[in-house]
Amino acid sequence: MSTTSRSPPWKEPDLPRPYTLFTGQCADLPFEEVARLASGWGYDGLEIAVSGDHLDAWRWDEPGYVDSKIAVLDKYNLKVSAIYGDLACRSISH
Repeated sequence: MSTTSRSPPWKEPDLPRPYTLFTGQCADLPFEEVARLASGWGYDGLEIAVSGDHLDAWRWDEPGYVDSKIAVLDKYNLKVSAIYGDLACRSISH
């Protein structure tokens, strides 16, 4: 599987909107692996799920935790378009 950065065929140059990948369906993969793959597939950013090791809402206040996630995004030239917490809320309410 190639992860070389290139413009994917579904990315239309006359529609300059960011293309993002929701990480929830990849919760079994480490966050950095998802970022690496998304970048290689041509995505501009991630919609990060509060799930798995992608984002832990209970750790946001820990020194360096959020910065470590931002560093991974920067490493792969990705932005955050959304943080999706519904999965975490469902696990708490059930």
